[in-house]
Amino acid sequence: MQNYKCALTEISAPGFRRIPGVFSHHSRRAPDQTVLRLVPVTSAARTIIDVATQVGTALLGRWIETWLSTKVLALSDLEAQMSEIKGHAGVPLVQLALSARTLVHSATDSAAEAALGLLLEANGLPPLTLHHIVTLPKGLVFELDWSYPELMIAFEMDGYGVHLRSLDAFEHDRYRRNELEIAGWKILNFTKRQVDRRQRTVIDQARRAVDGRTTMSAQAAND
Repeated sequence: MQNYKCALTEISAPGFRRIPGVFSHHSRRAPDQTVLRLVPVTSAARTIIDVATQVGTALLGRWIETWLSTKVLALSDLEAQMSEIKGHAGVPLVQLALSARTLVHSATDSAAEAALGLLLEANGLPPLTLHHIVTLPKGLVFELDWSYPELMIAFEMDGYGVHLRSLDAFEHDRYRRNELEIAGWKILNFTKRQVDRRQRTVIDQARRAVDGRTTMSAQAAND
């Protein structure tokens, strides 16, 4: 996912302000605030609503998903803020962005994990299951990032940081994958860089895995 970057400085205040180089917004009531490095700023929920009038729906949706998945923003806070300032021009735009997105992705562990699911579903793959729990015959229990449980296919997002810092984590992932493969699961591993820069490859590999398993299931059903 791309981050939204802007060189503009904007403020929201009850009264009208003229400050050189700063865009000011008149607010009939004090904006919902928090404090960041001793500076009062609008809350994440209010910021999303304010910026909705300045960016397109697609970018707004990606921004919402990123903040939800990284826990910067809570969906309940966003809904509460929209209810409180119903007359704000950004409220219907946020509602449109929310209705156009798959909000289950807000429960992902990271923005990169969310990006993988969004990429696959946006390119024609069926809806994915997030964080499916697999219990193997040996009693081992593993959680999958994204999967099609009925086809026993999983798509995993691999991060460099944890694996580079921890040999134990690296080895456990190998052990986990081997046990799942032995149990009949097909595991495809991707990285954030691949999702960002090699999207066609990621989509093609995922689609071929799904098509292969679907064909196998159909043949088994006909035998």
